[in-house]
Amino acid sequence: MDRGVGAAARLPESDRKDLAIQVLAQSATVSDLAARHGVSRKFVYQQTHKAVAALDDAFLSATPDNEVLFDLAVTQAWLHQVIVGLTLICHSSYRGVVEFVRDLLGLPVSVGTVHQVLQSATRQAGVINQEQDLSYQIPESITYEGSQTATDLVERGEPRRFAVPVPLLLRADFDASQLRAAARRTKDGPQARRLLALAAIYDGVSRTEAATIGGVTLQIVRDWVVKFNAHGPEGLLDRKAPGQPSRLTDAHRAAVAAMIESGPTPAIHGVVRWRLIDLCQRLFEDYGVTVAKQTLSRELRAMNYRKLSARPRHHAQAEGATNLVKTASQPVWTRSRARKALIPLG
Repeated sequence: MDRGVGAAARLPESDRKDLAIQVLAQSATVSDLAARHGVSRKFVYQQTHKAVAALDDAFLSATPDNEVLFDLAVTQAWLHQVIVGLTLICHSSYRGVVEFVRDLLGLPVSVGTVHQVLQSATRQAGVINQEQDLSYQIPESITYEGSQTATDLVERGEPRRFAVPVPLLLRADFDASQLRAAARRTKDGPQARRLLALAAIYDGVSRTEAATIGGVTLQIVRDWVVKFNAHGPEGLLDRKAPGQPSRLTDAHRAAVAAMIESGPTPAIHGVVRWRLIDLCQRLFEDYGVTVAKQTLSRELRAMNYRKLSARPRHHAQAEGATNLVKTASQPVWTRSRARKALIPLG
């Protein structure tokens, strides 16, 4: 025992570090390391615990959780900013603001105080808005399709006057009667509703009333006008969404077709006929494309390939067993002739 303790005391510091590293890396067992260096297993464990503690100290945060990060001077103005921020940014209620200030800052604030702070902030914002020039001027280079130029929309001598752009005009090769006739012929309800709304615009109805007829907003009516001007009545049909593009390209389909035509090699692939799951695995291994069996089945059907299904057969069925239970019935004409022979004559 004294000899083991003496060997541990004489062990250099670098060897102690290497000993702990080898234990942490699990490159050797504790018993082998103790026997190799001539020390006890307890000494090896002690060095390991010291290494673990040193690693924890190195990676732990140097700043304790209870250390003061900064000092905050709470003033009346800062408190008002907190109340406004909690209400406008966090959408907090009046009582939520009261509880926040009471629990976090320890200040008693009433609901009325919160209301007064918000009212004061609202008045200040109104004064600032009145001082700002919120008018809109359309640049002279901008023109609207089928409308006047922007300079004609602004009164002379008042370049900062608010100007409302003229709405888009409908195409001139249609009229209200044609759109109503198209609405009667169509079998699509949404298209008929849109055609009737645009027909009302041809009759001189405002866009707001047309939106009411269509049951939509002004922006959607504008979208209808853009589609109608570009594609006519067909542009008002609901088109099917294209959906997610296929993961298989033409090169992938050609590779799958080549694999199907050549067939598998039983000694290499372990099957005598390709299954969908085998083709999916080959696509993933060769091209890194992940495809489900259902998706690949649809792709193969589009390529005029059909899945072959073997007739189900019980594993314990003996050869020729089905022939024993088959019954051969007489043909119909044979049975009828036999019955006629049994009928007595005269």
